[in-house]
Amino acid sequence: MLEGFGGHARVLLVDGDPISALVVKRYFDSQGIKVDHALTGSQALEWHRRNRYKLVIADWLLEELDGIDLCRQLREGNADYVYFILCSTKSDKTDVREAYEAGIDDFLAKPLEQGHLVQRLKVARRILSTETNLQEQRLQLQHSGETLRAMNQSLMHASRRFEELFSGLPIACFTLDCSGLIHEWNRQAERDFGIATHLAFQRPVWEVLCQATNGFWSEEMVEEVAAGAVLENLDWTLRMEDDEERNFVCNLISLRDPKGNLVGAVCANLDITERKRAEKRIDEQMGTINEYAQKLRNQRKELIQANRSLAQQAITDSMTGLINHRGFQEELGRAFERRERLGTSLSLILMDIDYFKLFNDSYGHQAGDDLLATFGALLKRETRKHEPAARYGGEEFAVILEGAEMESAIQAADRLKKAIHQFQWEQRPVTASFGIATVHEGIDREELIRRADIALYESKRQGRDRVTHFSNIHSNCDAA
Repeated sequence: MLEGFGGHARVLLVDGDPISALVVKRYFDSQGIKVDHALTGSQALEWHRRNRYKLVIADWLLEELDGIDLCRQLREGNADYVYFILCSTKSDKTDVREAYEAGIDDFLAKPLEQGHLVQRLKVARRILSTETNLQEQRLQLQHSGETLRAMNQSLMHASRRFEELFSGLPIACFTLDCSGLIHEWNRQAERDFGIATHLAFQRPVWEVLCQATNGFWSEEMVEEVAAGAVLENLDWTLRMEDDEERNFVCNLISLRDPKGNLVGAVCANLDITERKRAEKRIDEQMGTINEYAQKLRNQRKELIQANRSLAQQAITDSMTGLINHRGFQEELGRAFERRERLGTSLSLILMDIDYFKLFNDSYGHQAGDDLLATFGALLKRETRKHEPAARYGGEEFAVILEGAEMESAIQAADRLKKAIHQFQWEQRPVTASFGIATVHEGIDREELIRRADIALYESKRQGRDRVTHFSNIHSNCDAA
């Protein structure tokens, strides 16, 4: 996976958050790759001076030296290329732009996902592999430059041999004097730049390569060369006659006479057009991947929300807004499970609106529906957070009382009955009959409902608008 880092490479992870760091370390451990974990930016900088890491993965927010400043210092003080991935919860475009301007190679949003990390590391591998090849080619350039400098010392005695060697170099090379005039122009320069030797000879370099973007070859650059400046690994772009752009990286190597006086420079240019195109394709592909990934995340969120909404609708009574009969059964089942696990008490209230059929016949079904809706809203308002209310069916309602023994359950029912009495009903006063049952050993959910229903029936039998607990019914009712 990471052969682009070299045979004995290690990865530097910089993150003060041990949980976030664990995601990265576990993955590299699974690949058999050693990870050095620094907790602060200063510690990471010190370790890098000793170990020269090829890949650095750092959090933005670090102690002593944040991820942005760490990247800048690595770029300023490190001649070797380091692939720098910055991780952060920041996602604002301004923050991301600041990070890339500081010199990072890639940006990963936190919390980290292993799938995203794997894809980004594949990109890092390809770029580092390309960079390794480029470094090797740069070494070849430096070696060629040293050869050229050695030949310059004996130029008067071996000018023909020098010209043959220079002309046959596999990279585009030319020489210029301290005034910027071109003296040699090899065959590879003719091929790469599309300019014949006779058109370049004894002309200023800024005129010959005038199609270089941003005026790269200028009189100011020649003045730097004439002053002895060392210019290496400079990227520049040339627009060809067919409007195609070709990318190069160049080194300017000083030429001196036998007395050591600076007389000009050799410029060696490596064509890196294909590498640049590959990097652009990778960036475009990563952009497309990120776009699709975001769409999938959004769709997943919408699906989850829709499922939650459907699940809630499935257990909600549309008329009253309370949980429906199905939701009531599920909630009562969970209450029984908690009672068995925690050993707490459990009671159930069943209530029925008195004379509801007569109300319907007198005022119409729409008024009846309005009464049910108002009754449900009143019940929802008067019950407490731990007292889930439900529409059991028709004009019958239920309240589950977890942690309530017989007395507290009766008090809760009286509280609801009082609220019904005090409410300003639109057509006429409304009352309700209440039946209560409390769980004892050996009583299951069905038996609890049956006992509460018997107690409700007893309240109606005794004249309605009253509260009855199953335990207070005469023993013959209990036997029934």
